Amino acid sequence: MVDPSPLARNHLVMSFSRFAGGFWRDAPARMAFWLTASLAAGLVCKLLVDVGMNKWNRWFFDSLERRDTAGAAVAAFAFPLLIFCVAAVGVWIIRARETLQVRWREWCAARLLERWLGDQRFYRMRIARGGMANPEYRISDDVRMATEPLTDFAIGLFTALLTGSTFVVILWTVGGGLDVTWGTTQFHLPAFMVIGALVYGVAVSAFMPVVGGQLSAAAAAKNEAEARFRFEMIRMRESAEAVVLTQGEAHALQRLAATNAELATAWMRVVAQHARITWLTNGNSAMAPVFPLVLAAPKYLAGELTLGEVMQLASAFVQVQIAVGWLVDNYSRLAEWFASAGRIVELIEALDASEADRQDGCPLIARGFREDGCVRLDNLRLTRPSGEIIIHRADIGFEPGDRICVSGTAGVGKSGLLRAISGLWLWGEGAIHVPEGRAIAYIAASPFLPAGRLSAVLSFPEGVDRHPSA
Repeated sequence: MVDPSPLARNHLVMSFSRFAGGFWRDAPARMAFWLTASLAAGLVCKLLVDVGMNKWNRWFFDSLERRDTAGAAVAAFAFPLLIFCVAAVGVWIIRARETLQVRWREWCAARLLERWLGDQRFYRMRIARGGMANPEYRISDDVRMATEPLTDFAIGLFTALLTGSTFVVILWTVGGGLDVTWGTTQFHLPAFMVIGALVYGVAVSAFMPVVGGQLSAAAAAKNEAEARFRFEMIRMRESAEAVVLTQGEAHALQRLAATNAELATAWMRVVAQHARITWLTNGNSAMAPVFPLVLAAPKYLAGELTLGEVMQLASAFVQVQIAVGWLVDNYSRLAEWFASAGRIVELIEALDASEADRQDGCPLIARGFREDGCVRLDNLRLTRPSGEIIIHRADIGFEPGDRICVSGTAGVGKSGLLRAISGLWLWGEGAIHVPEGRAIAYIAASPFLPAGRLSAVLSFPEGVDRHPSA
Protein backbone atom coordinates (compact mmCIF):
# COMPACT_ATOMS: atom_id res chain seq x y z
CA MET A 1 0.00 0.00 0.00
CA VAL A 2 1.42 3.39 -0.98
CA ASP A 3 1.18 6.47 1.13
CA PRO A 4 -1.89 8.44 -0.05
CA SER A 5 -1.41 11.61 -2.05
CA PRO A 6 -2.47 15.00 -0.63
CA LEU A 7 -5.60 14.88 -2.81
CA ALA A 8 -6.48 11.42 -1.50
CA ARG A 9 -5.86 12.60 2.07
CA ASN A 10 -8.19 15.56 1.54
CA HIS A 11 -10.90 13.27 0.16
CA LEU A 12 -10.46 10.94 3.13
CA VAL A 13 -10.70 13.77 5.66
CA MET A 14 -13.79 15.27 4.01
CA SER A 15 -15.57 11.92 3.66
CA PHE A 16 -14.88 10.91 7.24
CA SER A 17 -15.90 14.35 8.51
CA ARG A 18 -19.25 14.18 6.72
CA PHE A 19 -19.98 10.81 8.29
CA ALA A 20 -18.59 11.21 11.82
CA GLY A 21 -19.70 14.84 12.11
CA GLY A 22 -23.29 13.62 12.24
CA PHE A 23 -22.73 13.02 15.95
CA TRP A 24 -23.08 16.80 16.37
CA ARG A 25 -26.06 17.04 13.98
CA ASP A 26 -28.33 14.06 14.69
CA ALA A 27 -30.32 13.06 17.77
CA PRO A 28 -27.39 13.09 20.26
CA ALA A 29 -26.35 16.64 19.25
CA ARG A 30 -27.28 18.17 22.63
CA MET A 31 -25.19 15.62 24.51
CA ALA A 32 -22.34 15.98 22.01
CA PHE A 33 -22.21 19.77 22.35
CA TRP A 34 -22.45 19.56 26.13
CA LEU A 35 -19.52 17.14 26.32
CA THR A 36 -17.52 19.28 23.88
CA ALA A 37 -18.18 22.44 25.89
CA SER A 38 -17.28 20.69 29.14
CA LEU A 39 -14.02 19.47 27.63
CA ALA A 40 -13.17 22.93 26.29
CA ALA A 41 -13.84 24.50 29.69
CA GLY A 42 -11.56 21.95 31.32
CA LEU A 43 -8.78 22.76 28.87
CA VAL A 44 -9.12 26.48 29.63
CA CYS A 45 -8.89 25.74 33.36
CA LYS A 46 -5.80 23.64 32.70
CA LEU A 47 -4.20 26.60 30.95
CA LEU A 48 -4.94 28.82 33.95
CA VAL A 49 -3.38 26.25 36.27
CA ASP A 50 -0.30 26.00 34.02
CA VAL A 51 0.09 29.77 34.11
CA GLY A 52 -0.20 29.63 37.89
CA MET A 53 2.51 26.97 38.01
CA ASN A 54 4.70 29.13 35.77
CA LYS A 55 4.32 32.12 38.10
CA TRP A 56 4.98 29.89 41.12
CA ASN A 57 8.36 28.94 39.62
CA ARG A 58 9.37 32.59 39.48
CA TRP A 59 8.05 33.25 43.00
CA PHE A 60 9.82 30.29 44.60
CA PHE A 61 13.22 30.61 42.86
CA ASP A 62 13.33 34.39 43.40
CA SER A 63 12.74 33.72 47.11
CA LEU A 64 15.62 31.26 47.11
CA GLU A 65 17.92 33.68 45.30
CA ARG A 66 17.09 36.46 47.82
CA ARG A 67 17.33 33.91 50.66
CA ASP A 68 13.84 35.01 51.65
CA THR A 69 12.89 32.27 54.10
CA ALA A 70 9.38 33.57 54.70
CA GLY A 71 8.62 33.95 50.99
CA ALA A 72 10.00 30.49 50.19
CA ALA A 73 7.96 28.96 53.03
CA VAL A 74 4.73 30.56 51.81
CA ALA A 75 5.45 29.36 48.27
CA ALA A 76 6.13 25.85 49.58
CA PHE A 77 2.85 25.80 51.52
CA ALA A 78 0.96 27.10 48.46
CA PHE A 79 2.39 24.34 46.27
CA PRO A 80 0.05 21.51 47.54
CA LEU A 81 -2.99 23.65 46.68
CA LEU A 82 -1.60 24.17 43.19
CA ILE A 83 -0.99 20.43 42.85
CA PHE A 84 -4.58 19.74 43.95
CA CYS A 85 -5.84 22.09 41.22
CA VAL A 86 -3.65 20.31 38.65
CA ALA A 87 -5.06 16.91 39.68
CA ALA A 88 -8.69 18.13 39.79
CA VAL A 89 -8.51 19.71 36.35
CA GLY A 90 -6.85 16.55 35.01
CA VAL A 91 -9.71 14.39 36.33
CA TRP A 92 -12.22 16.79 34.77
CA ILE A 93 -10.54 16.60 31.37
CA ILE A 94 -10.13 12.82 31.46
CA ARG A 95 -13.79 12.26 32.36
CA ALA A 96 -15.08 14.62 29.66
CA ARG A 97 -12.65 13.36 27.02
CA GLU A 98 -13.23 9.63 27.50
CA THR A 99 -17.00 10.06 27.79
CA LEU A 100 -16.99 11.97 24.50
CA GLN A 101 -14.85 9.28 22.87
CA VAL A 102 -17.09 6.43 24.06
CA ARG A 103 -20.34 8.13 22.99
CA TRP A 104 -18.91 9.17 19.64
CA ARG A 105 -17.66 5.67 18.93
CA GLU A 106 -21.02 4.21 19.96
CA TRP A 107 -22.85 6.54 17.57
CA CYS A 108 -20.51 5.86 14.62
CA ALA A 109 -20.66 2.08 15.11
CA ALA A 110 -24.47 2.19 15.38
CA ARG A 111 -24.78 4.18 12.14
CA LEU A 112 -22.46 1.81 10.29
CA LEU A 113 -24.34 -1.21 11.62
CA GLU A 114 -27.65 0.27 10.47
CA ARG A 115 -26.30 0.88 6.98
CA TRP A 116 -24.45 -2.44 6.77
CA LEU A 117 -27.36 -4.60 7.92
CA GLY A 118 -30.10 -2.38 6.51
CA ASP A 119 -31.71 -3.26 3.18
CA GLN A 120 -29.66 -6.49 3.12
CA ARG A 121 -26.52 -4.57 2.06
CA PHE A 122 -24.16 -6.86 3.99
CA TYR A 123 -25.37 -9.74 1.81
CA ARG A 124 -25.53 -7.85 -1.49
CA MET A 125 -22.08 -6.38 -1.00
CA ARG A 126 -20.64 -9.85 -0.63
CA ILE A 127 -22.25 -11.09 -3.84
CA ALA A 128 -22.11 -8.03 -6.05
CA ARG A 129 -18.82 -6.48 -5.07
CA GLY A 130 -16.68 -9.48 -4.35
CA GLY A 131 -16.91 -8.79 -0.63
CA MET A 132 -15.59 -6.05 1.59
CA ALA A 133 -12.54 -7.19 3.55
CA ASN A 134 -13.35 -7.56 7.25
CA PRO A 135 -16.28 -5.13 7.63
CA GLU A 136 -16.79 -6.27 11.22
CA TYR A 137 -13.22 -5.25 12.09
CA ARG A 138 -13.78 -1.85 10.48
CA ILE A 139 -16.97 -1.29 12.47
CA SER A 140 -15.43 -2.34 15.79
CA ASP A 141 -11.70 -1.64 15.96
CA ASP A 142 -11.28 0.90 13.15
CA VAL A 143 -14.12 3.08 14.46
CA ARG A 144 -12.39 3.15 17.85
CA MET A 145 -8.99 3.90 16.33
CA ALA A 146 -10.47 6.67 14.17
CA THR A 147 -12.55 8.47 16.80
CA GLU A 148 -10.33 8.27 19.90
CA PRO A 149 -7.20 9.81 18.29
CA LEU A 150 -9.31 12.46 16.55
CA THR A 151 -10.60 13.63 19.93
CA ASP A 152 -7.04 13.75 21.21
CA PHE A 153 -5.94 15.68 18.11
CA ALA A 154 -8.66 18.28 18.66
CA ILE A 155 -7.65 18.59 22.32
CA GLY A 156 -3.98 18.90 21.34
CA LEU A 157 -4.64 21.54 18.70
CA PHE A 158 -6.93 23.57 20.98
CA THR A 159 -4.42 23.34 23.81
CA ALA A 160 -1.51 24.20 21.52
CA LEU A 161 -3.22 27.38 20.32
CA LEU A 162 -4.16 28.51 23.83
CA THR A 163 -0.87 27.52 25.42
CA GLY A 164 1.30 28.87 22.62
CA SER A 165 -0.36 32.28 22.54
CA THR A 166 -0.37 32.62 26.36
CA PHE A 167 3.23 31.60 27.00
CA VAL A 168 4.57 33.54 24.04
CA VAL A 169 3.35 36.64 25.87
CA ILE A 170 5.26 35.53 28.98
CA LEU A 171 8.43 34.93 26.95
CA TRP A 172 8.04 38.34 25.34
CA THR A 173 7.40 40.35 28.51
CA VAL A 174 9.79 38.55 30.87
CA GLY A 175 12.61 37.76 28.42
CA GLY A 176 12.63 41.09 26.65
CA GLY A 177 15.31 41.77 24.05
CA LEU A 178 18.97 40.75 23.81
CA ASP A 179 21.94 42.89 22.78
CA VAL A 180 24.25 40.88 20.53
CA THR A 181 27.77 41.87 19.50
CA TRP A 182 29.13 40.44 16.26
CA GLY A 183 32.68 41.58 15.71
CA THR A 184 32.50 45.36 15.90
CA THR A 185 28.76 45.43 15.17
CA GLN A 186 26.24 45.52 17.97
CA PHE A 187 22.55 45.08 17.37
CA HIS A 188 19.43 44.52 19.46
CA LEU A 189 17.40 41.31 19.05
CA PRO A 190 13.83 41.91 20.30
CA ALA A 191 11.82 39.08 21.89
CA PHE A 192 14.79 36.74 21.51
CA MET A 193 13.17 33.99 23.63
CA VAL A 194 10.06 34.01 21.43
CA ILE A 195 12.18 33.78 18.29
CA GLY A 196 14.25 30.97 19.80
CA ALA A 197 11.15 28.98 20.83
CA LEU A 198 9.46 29.33 17.44
CA VAL A 199 12.58 28.53 15.42
CA TYR A 200 13.34 25.50 17.59
CA GLY A 201 9.78 24.14 17.43
CA VAL A 202 9.38 24.70 13.69
CA ALA A 203 12.74 23.08 12.94
CA VAL A 204 11.90 19.95 14.91
CA SER A 205 8.41 19.75 13.38
CA ALA A 206 9.79 20.13 9.85
CA PHE A 207 11.96 17.06 10.30
CA MET A 208 9.08 14.81 11.37
CA PRO A 209 7.47 14.22 7.92
CA VAL A 210 10.95 13.51 6.55
CA VAL A 211 11.79 11.00 9.27
CA GLY A 212 8.41 9.25 9.54
CA GLY A 213 6.84 9.81 6.14
CA GLN A 214 6.09 6.11 5.53
CA LEU A 215 4.44 5.44 8.88
CA SER A 216 0.88 5.92 7.60
CA ALA A 217 1.25 3.29 4.88
CA ALA A 218 2.99 0.90 7.29
CA ALA A 219 0.21 1.33 9.87
CA ALA A 220 -2.50 0.65 7.26
CA ALA A 221 -0.73 -2.52 6.11
CA LYS A 222 -0.39 -3.63 9.73
CA ASN A 223 -4.12 -3.14 10.40
CA GLU A 224 -5.01 -5.15 7.28
CA ALA A 225 -2.69 -7.96 8.36
CA GLU A 226 -4.20 -7.99 11.87
CA ALA A 227 -7.71 -8.25 10.45
CA ARG A 228 -6.72 -10.99 7.99
CA PHE A 229 -5.05 -13.07 10.72
CA ARG A 230 -8.09 -12.78 12.98
CA PHE A 231 -10.47 -13.62 10.14
CA GLU A 232 -8.57 -16.76 9.13
CA MET A 233 -8.49 -18.05 12.71
CA ILE A 234 -12.25 -17.46 13.10
CA ARG A 235 -12.88 -19.22 9.79
CA MET A 236 -10.72 -22.14 10.88
CA ARG A 237 -12.65 -22.47 14.14
CA GLU A 238 -16.00 -22.39 12.35
CA SER A 239 -14.81 -25.01 9.85
CA ALA A 240 -13.16 -27.24 12.46
CA GLU A 241 -15.19 -30.37 11.61
CA ALA A 242 -14.50 -30.14 7.88
CA VAL A 243 -10.78 -29.60 8.51
CA VAL A 244 -10.55 -32.60 10.85
CA LEU A 245 -12.58 -34.90 8.58
CA THR A 246 -10.29 -34.13 5.66
CA GLN A 247 -7.19 -34.39 7.87
CA GLY A 248 -6.21 -30.89 6.85
CA GLU A 249 -4.69 -29.81 10.18
CA ALA A 250 -1.18 -29.63 8.75
CA HIS A 251 -2.29 -27.49 5.83
CA ALA A 252 -4.33 -25.27 8.18
CA LEU A 253 -1.34 -24.80 10.46
CA GLN A 254 0.91 -23.98 7.52
CA ARG A 255 -1.57 -21.39 6.24
CA LEU A 256 -2.03 -19.72 9.63
CA ALA A 257 1.72 -19.72 10.23
CA ALA A 258 2.24 -17.95 6.90
CA THR A 259 -0.41 -15.35 7.76
CA ASN A 260 1.18 -14.87 11.18
CA ALA A 261 4.55 -14.34 9.52
CA GLU A 262 3.02 -11.74 7.20
CA LEU A 263 1.57 -9.98 10.25
CA ALA A 264 4.96 -9.97 11.96
CA THR A 265 6.56 -8.52 8.81
CA ALA A 266 3.95 -5.76 8.71
CA TRP A 267 4.56 -5.00 12.37
CA MET A 268 8.32 -4.87 11.82
CA ARG A 269 7.82 -2.15 9.20
CA VAL A 270 5.91 -0.15 11.80
CA VAL A 271 8.64 -0.85 14.38
CA ALA A 272 11.29 0.43 11.96
CA GLN A 273 9.32 3.64 11.40
CA HIS A 274 8.81 4.10 15.15
CA ALA A 275 12.55 3.63 15.71
CA ARG A 276 13.31 6.37 13.19
CA ILE A 277 10.83 8.73 14.81
CA THR A 278 12.23 7.97 18.28
CA TRP A 279 15.60 9.42 17.24
CA LEU A 280 13.86 12.77 16.86
CA THR A 281 11.39 12.61 19.75
CA ASN A 282 13.89 11.44 22.37
CA GLY A 283 16.51 13.95 21.23
CA ASN A 284 13.88 16.67 21.40
CA SER A 285 12.73 15.69 24.90
CA ALA A 286 16.31 15.87 26.17
CA MET A 287 17.14 19.13 24.42
CA ALA A 288 13.97 21.13 25.07
CA PRO A 289 14.50 21.80 28.82
CA VAL A 290 18.18 22.76 28.34
CA PHE A 291 17.92 25.01 25.27
CA PRO A 292 16.03 27.89 27.02
CA LEU A 293 18.55 27.92 29.87
CA VAL A 294 21.33 28.38 27.32
CA LEU A 295 19.41 31.21 25.66
CA ALA A 296 18.72 32.98 28.94
CA ALA A 297 22.21 32.45 30.41
CA PRO A 298 23.82 35.61 28.90
CA LYS A 299 21.20 37.93 30.40
CA TYR A 300 21.31 36.10 33.74
CA LEU A 301 25.10 36.33 33.92
CA ALA A 302 24.85 40.03 33.03
CA GLY A 303 22.48 40.52 35.96
CA GLU A 304 19.52 41.45 33.73
CA LEU A 305 17.45 38.42 34.81
CA THR A 306 16.86 36.89 38.21
CA LEU A 307 17.01 33.15 38.82
CA GLY A 308 13.24 33.07 39.19
CA GLU A 309 12.79 34.81 35.85
CA VAL A 310 15.18 32.33 34.21
CA MET A 311 13.15 29.40 35.56
CA GLN A 312 9.91 31.09 34.50
CA LEU A 313 11.30 31.59 31.01
CA ALA A 314 12.48 27.97 30.83
CA SER A 315 9.02 26.74 31.85
CA ALA A 316 7.30 29.04 29.33
CA PHE A 317 9.77 28.03 26.59
CA VAL A 318 8.94 24.34 27.10
CA GLN A 319 5.20 25.11 26.94
CA VAL A 320 5.61 27.04 23.67
CA GLN A 321 7.83 24.33 22.24
CA ILE A 322 5.21 21.71 23.11
CA ALA A 323 2.57 23.81 21.37
CA VAL A 324 4.67 24.39 18.25
CA GLY A 325 5.91 20.79 18.24
CA TRP A 326 2.43 19.30 18.51
CA LEU A 327 2.98 17.50 15.20
CA VAL A 328 6.16 15.86 16.54
CA ASP A 329 4.37 14.30 19.51
CA ASN A 330 1.32 13.17 17.51
CA TYR A 331 2.72 12.21 14.11
CA SER A 332 2.62 8.46 14.75
CA ARG A 333 -0.96 8.62 16.03
CA LEU A 334 -1.90 10.83 13.08
CA ALA A 335 -0.59 8.15 10.72
CA GLU A 336 -2.59 5.49 12.58
CA TRP A 337 -5.68 7.68 12.29
CA PHE A 338 -5.30 8.06 8.52
CA ALA A 339 -5.04 4.27 8.21
CA SER A 340 -8.16 3.55 10.30
CA ALA A 341 -10.22 6.42 8.90
CA GLY A 342 -9.33 5.28 5.39
CA ARG A 343 -10.72 1.80 6.09
CA ILE A 344 -13.96 3.29 7.42
CA VAL A 345 -14.30 5.55 4.37
CA GLU A 346 -13.77 2.49 2.15
CA LEU A 347 -16.63 0.74 3.95
CA ILE A 348 -18.89 3.79 3.62
CA GLU A 349 -18.11 4.07 -0.09
CA ALA A 350 -18.79 0.35 -0.56
CA LEU A 351 -22.16 0.78 1.17
CA ASP A 352 -22.89 3.74 -1.09
CA ALA A 353 -21.83 1.73 -4.13
CA SER A 354 -24.30 -1.02 -3.20
CA GLU A 355 -27.04 1.53 -3.83
CA ALA A 356 -25.94 1.59 -7.47
CA ASP A 357 -27.34 -1.91 -7.74
CA ARG A 358 -30.79 -0.31 -7.63
CA GLN A 359 -32.32 2.09 -10.09
CA ASP A 360 -34.27 4.93 -8.48
CA GLY A 361 -34.64 2.77 -5.39
CA CYS A 362 -36.32 -0.09 -7.29
CA PRO A 363 -34.86 -3.57 -7.84
CA LEU A 364 -33.78 -4.49 -11.35
CA ILE A 365 -36.19 -7.40 -11.17
CA ALA A 366 -39.75 -6.12 -10.72
CA ARG A 367 -41.60 -7.41 -7.68
CA GLY A 368 -45.32 -7.44 -7.05
CA PHE A 369 -48.01 -9.09 -4.94
CA ARG A 370 -50.88 -11.46 -5.71
CA GLU A 371 -54.10 -11.75 -3.75
CA ASP A 372 -54.70 -15.41 -4.68
CA GLY A 373 -51.79 -16.68 -2.56
CA CYS A 374 -49.72 -17.83 -5.55
CA VAL A 375 -46.08 -17.33 -6.39
CA ARG A 376 -45.63 -16.29 -10.02
CA LEU A 377 -42.49 -15.89 -12.13
CA ASP A 378 -43.13 -13.88 -15.31
CA ASN A 379 -40.45 -14.01 -18.01
CA LEU A 380 -37.80 -14.13 -15.30
CA ARG A 381 -34.19 -14.09 -16.38
CA LEU A 382 -31.39 -14.08 -13.81
CA THR A 383 -27.88 -12.78 -14.46
CA ARG A 384 -24.79 -12.28 -12.39
CA PRO A 385 -23.69 -8.71 -11.58
CA SER A 386 -21.20 -9.07 -14.45
CA GLY A 387 -24.08 -9.74 -16.90
CA GLU A 388 -23.52 -13.49 -17.24
CA ILE A 389 -26.87 -15.29 -17.62
CA ILE A 390 -27.56 -18.06 -15.10
CA ILE A 391 -31.28 -18.64 -15.80
CA HIS A 392 -32.44 -17.81 -19.31
CA ARG A 393 -36.18 -17.83 -18.75
CA ALA A 394 -38.56 -18.90 -16.01
CA ASP A 395 -42.31 -18.49 -16.56
CA ILE A 396 -44.26 -20.49 -14.02
CA GLY A 397 -46.69 -20.20 -11.13
CA PHE A 398 -46.92 -22.11 -7.84
CA GLU A 399 -50.38 -22.68 -6.37
CA PRO A 400 -50.94 -23.04 -2.61
CA GLY A 401 -50.13 -26.60 -1.60
CA ASP A 402 -47.87 -27.30 -4.59
CA ARG A 403 -44.58 -29.07 -4.04
CA ILE A 404 -41.89 -28.10 -6.50
CA CYS A 405 -38.48 -29.71 -6.87
CA VAL A 406 -35.82 -27.73 -8.70
CA SER A 407 -32.92 -29.98 -9.76
CA GLY A 408 -29.75 -29.49 -11.70
CA THR A 409 -25.99 -29.61 -11.50
CA ALA A 410 -24.00 -27.28 -9.28
CA GLY A 411 -23.98 -23.72 -10.58
CA VAL A 412 -27.07 -24.08 -12.74
CA GLY A 413 -28.90 -21.39 -10.74
CA LYS A 414 -30.99 -23.25 -8.16
CA SER A 415 -29.90 -21.13 -5.18
CA GLY A 416 -30.03 -18.00 -7.36
CA LEU A 417 -33.69 -18.69 -8.13
CA LEU A 418 -34.51 -19.04 -4.43
CA ARG A 419 -32.64 -15.82 -3.68
CA ALA A 420 -34.54 -14.00 -6.40
CA ILE A 421 -37.91 -15.14 -5.01
CA SER A 422 -36.86 -14.02 -1.52
CA GLY A 423 -35.75 -10.63 -2.86
CA LEU A 424 -32.02 -11.12 -2.34
CA TRP A 425 -31.04 -11.39 -6.02
CA LEU A 426 -31.50 -8.14 -7.93
CA TRP A 427 -29.85 -8.75 -11.26
CA GLY A 428 -31.89 -9.80 -14.26
CA GLU A 429 -35.19 -9.08 -15.96
CA GLY A 430 -38.82 -9.99 -15.57
CA ALA A 431 -41.09 -9.97 -12.57
CA ILE A 432 -41.72 -11.98 -9.41
CA HIS A 433 -45.09 -11.93 -7.66
CA VAL A 434 -45.55 -13.31 -4.13
CA PRO A 435 -48.63 -13.66 -1.90
CA GLU A 436 -49.77 -10.37 -0.42
CA GLY A 437 -49.91 -10.05 3.36
CA ARG A 438 -48.40 -13.48 4.00
CA ALA A 439 -45.09 -14.40 5.60
CA ILE A 440 -42.85 -16.70 3.59
CA ALA A 441 -40.29 -18.86 5.38
CA TYR A 442 -36.97 -19.44 3.63
CA ILE A 443 -34.41 -21.93 4.92
CA ALA A 444 -30.79 -21.30 4.05
CA ALA A 445 -28.32 -24.06 3.29
CA SER A 446 -26.46 -23.09 6.47
CA PRO A 447 -29.12 -22.15 9.06
CA PHE A 448 -28.37 -19.30 11.46
CA LEU A 449 -29.02 -19.52 15.20
CA PRO A 450 -28.73 -16.20 17.01
CA ALA A 451 -26.86 -15.78 20.28
CA GLY A 452 -28.99 -15.24 23.38
CA ARG A 453 -31.63 -17.00 25.41
CA LEU A 454 -33.47 -20.09 24.22
CA SER A 455 -36.68 -18.06 23.89
CA ALA A 456 -34.95 -15.70 21.45
CA VAL A 457 -33.53 -18.61 19.45
CA LEU A 458 -36.92 -20.34 19.20
CA SER A 459 -38.75 -17.14 18.21
CA PHE A 460 -36.11 -15.96 15.71
CA PRO A 461 -36.54 -13.78 13.71
CA GLU A 462 -39.72 -12.44 15.33
CA GLY A 463 -38.47 -12.21 18.91
CA VAL A 464 -35.97 -9.65 20.19
CA ASP A 465 -33.69 -10.81 22.98
CA ARG A 466 -33.53 -8.05 25.57
CA HIS A 467 -30.80 -9.82 27.52
CA PRO A 468 -28.19 -10.77 24.90
CA SER A 469 -25.50 -11.38 27.51
CA ALA A 470 -27.58 -13.93 29.43
